[in-house]
Amino acid sequence: MGDGGTGNLRYALRRAAQGILEKGESGWQLEDLHLSAYAMVVQEQGALLHGGLHEVVTDHPVNKVRPGILASTHDTFLRTPDQAWNDHRTRVNRIRDIVRHLEHVHESRYRVCSVHKLGVPLFRDEVARHGDMQPKLQECRLQTMSRDREGEMVDKLSVKNACQMLGKLGVNSRSVYEEDFERPFLAESAIFCALESQKQLVEMSATDYIDMAEQRINEETRRAKLNLDPSTERLIQEVVYQELVASRLNAIVEKEDSGVVALLKNHDEFVVKEIITVDIENILSLLSTVSVI
Repeated sequence: MGDGGTGNLRYALRRAAQGILEKGESGWQLEDLHLSAYAMVVQEQGALLHGGLHEVVTDHPVNKVRPGILASTHDTFLRTPDQAWNDHRTRVNRIRDIVRHLEHVHESRYRVCSVHKLGVPLFRDEVARHGDMQPKLQECRLQTMSRDREGEMVDKLSVKNACQMLGKLGVNSRSVYEEDFERPFLAESAIFCALESQKQLVEMSATDYIDMAEQRINEETRRAKLNLDPSTERLIQEVVYQELVASRLNAIVEKEDSGVVALLKNHDEFVVKEIITVDIENILSLLSTVSVI
């Protein structure tokens, strides 16, 4: 096969890869693509094909995926990256299937990164964590969680999918999920709970405040269990406990008219003991899964 023949094959395979990335299909039969890629390896043209495919796979997230997400509407902005991520993984896997033999030869012989292994870091660095995208996506996720906390109807499935995507982008590490979502989410949650505690301690009796704290921890636990990485569940419990209970213990005990001190002054000792016992049992039951107690 002459240079013209291999050049035509290389061009055709490049176009096929572009078609797969953009539309999910190449217009060719998989067997024909596989045979064409194999023929280039046999003709010692595998390096050219491999380099061309790397260019195609690198170009697509930068010039197609990222602009498409940035152009999406506010209502779909949280959902669009997840769809793009699923498409990206599926389509890169299809390209890998076409050039499986080429990848095997070149990865072992020349120690180059395979198209498949290139896929996840590319999407992470050029889409999900790119300077144009990362702050907007982070803000959108946090706003959605805040609106859910306030009782608004939100797209919870998109939050769950976004968190799962961040977990996979870490490639066997939680670092991407932690940095792009978990840490800022816990920080915002701490601020929210601190403000809520400050307000409710003024307006509520001590016993009502304890009930409110219990309800808030249960709500945050349920929200984390349904939408977030499993490891976040305990962390959000600890944040809520710290802001609503641990940092407010003195205020709860000494609260005028309804704290423990007020109860001891104004009520029969037996009644006080019963009230305190019930509240302590509620708190212990509530916090039995929180590591800080």
